[in-house]
Amino acid sequence: MSPAGTKDSPRDWDHSGIGLDRYATTVLRYGLTPTVFVSGEAARAHAPMLEELQERGVELGLLIAPNYNSDAKKAKHMGRLNATLQAEALQAGIHLFHHYLGFRPTALRTALYSANADTYDVASAAGFRHVAFRLPGAALPVIGTVWDEQKNVLLRSGMLDVPVTTDPTEKLFNRFPLYLAPEIGTPETHVKLITLGKTAGVVCMTGATNADYWDKSGSAIRALAAILDYVTQCADEFTPIVLSKMTVSGAPNPD
Repeated sequence: MSPAGTKDSPRDWDHSGIGLDRYATTVLRYGLTPTVFVSGEAARAHAPMLEELQERGVELGLLIAPNYNSDAKKAKHMGRLNATLQAEALQAGIHLFHHYLGFRPTALRTALYSANADTYDVASAAGFRHVAFRLPGAALPVIGTVWDEQKNVLLRSGMLDVPVTTDPTEKLFNRFPLYLAPEIGTPETHVKLITLGKTAGVVCMTGATNADYWDKSGSAIRALAAILDYVTQCADEFTPIVLSKMTVSGAPNPD
């Protein structure tokens, strides 16, 4: 959600803020609780709005994207860094998040789901309890995003790791699988992915303000509403869960 000067980024912080607010507000309108991951820079830019969203029930987590850092030695995706540089990047993000929002985050995801084995230990040492690192079926080593097709919630390094719902058999672009995001796919593929996610017990929906969430009549916000319509109409089949309230059988409740 940071303006990073690429074609997929918001054009400025105002543009980013409008999209973030509209995304979160839409989910809240359906009686569901979104977990919004924001970078340290976004916490600085959007602090008043994020505080308001939190008061309305939105859960806030940290998005770590060291490849956006101006420091050249960190100009790589998280999964391409060694443990020392990952820890440095993570502490920098935590510092900004805490400074501008007044609390330390306990939920974490990485940009483009880039992570490696060290990332789990680094995140655990930093006090995170819930992470969303995995994009099952992704295989893009150049950015450090390589995951097997395991779609269940897993306990790693004492943290719950919640995967994005994907269809690993269908590649969307490069070597990324089709995954559940309003800005990607069609109503038919959304229903298909939700059904696949239900069999694994988890549907992890992703969204980014680089889509047209800023436009209340845009395709992404309309797709988001269609997904939420489908999920809430299947209330007997789906149980909405807030990330920080999740646990797994045999694991201690992190709260």
